[in-house]
Amino acid sequence: MFHYATLTIHRVRLLGLLLLLCLFPLTSAHTQSTSDQLVIEWENLDVDVKTIFASWSPDSQFLVYQSDRNMNELSIYDANNRTVAARITVSQAPYRSILRPTWSPDGEHIAVWGSNALYIIEVDIRQVVLDVSLDELNVSDFTWVDEQSLSILSSKGYVYTLNIVTGEVTQSFVLDSTTPGYGYSAFDWNPQVQLFAIPIRITQSIGFRNLEGSLLGNYALGDWVPDEQKTLCDYPSETVGDITGIKWSVDGSKVAITGQGALNVCNLRSDYSAQTTKVSVHNNRLMIWSPDGRWLLTANPFGESAICQIFVYDSEKNYQHVQTIEEPGVCTGNETFTWSPDGKYLFVGNTIGHVKSG
Repeated sequence: MFHYATLTIHRVRLLGLLLLLCLFPLTSAHTQSTSDQLVIEWENLDVDVKTIFASWSPDSQFLVYQSDRNMNELSIYDANNRTVAARITVSQAPYRSILRPTWSPDGEHIAVWGSNALYIIEVDIRQVVLDVSLDELNVSDFTWVDEQSLSILSSKGYVYTLNIVTGEVTQSFVLDSTTPGYGYSAFDWNPQVQLFAIPIRITQSIGFRNLEGSLLGNYALGDWVPDEQKTLCDYPSETVGDITGIKWSVDGSKVAITGQGALNVCNLRSDYSAQTTKVSVHNNRLMIWSPDGRWLLTANPFGESAICQIFVYDSEKNYQHVQTIEEPGVCTGNETFTWSPDGKYLFVGNTIGHVKSG
């Protein structure tokens, strides 16, 4: 039976974006695991743009985001100096062409996808330094694996590697031993455990592979026996094509999986066995873990309530709660849903949340 965590809401109207991040210093960098409450103070933004696809830098000092004012432009917000430090034009391609700016692990580069290409921005000079066309790959997802390389998921079931120093793209591995087919839309890499959480079509499950594509643990595609203990996580949906999101916790101990109106959380134990918990039934596709790995927040960028209705799950005590931070219909759908690495701030739509433990 589920209990309910407390999500406390305080709203503050601000005059603009530049005052956001430094108004309420927090006494703790992370939500305390000894508390049954997740307390967030929200600030609604009075700005003339809608932020889209925001991402925090690894040191939590900068926020990069796209706005609906110029879909080919990225803005970098400096939290220390309380100003927008730079605006970078990524491409002259058609409207709404760039997606998902993502910081490299060392904070020196930003990768952004758009118009069938990956653009690499060098942060210090605020310029695109690499533009790699990926027309033939059917890209559905990408992730940084280290400071110099990204892994790219093809919807056809291939994983590729992009080296940002050489610009070379190479095929890393094929997901299934059977003939690859369309339908792969999500994967995630965790640098702590050095593993991908990735769909495996033949077993209708999420498996774990290293950079070379080898499966973790005692699992082998050729000799799979359903009754044996395997290092796999159950799908929340019927097929791989219905998986809409896969997200590791920072410490590599849990994986959240969404698909077909459901959410599963898989716990990866120290002996590499896995246990899947069926958490909830909802259509949320966006997911973020708190940096301490306790809290999982999910949201749906589309629909009447859009991103402002947040599902909160306490993975330690199996609590869940749904909180609306705006009245349904006020928010518009967008992909801004991110938790700063230091644990202090949530950025949801055009709303900043200051995270406290109650």
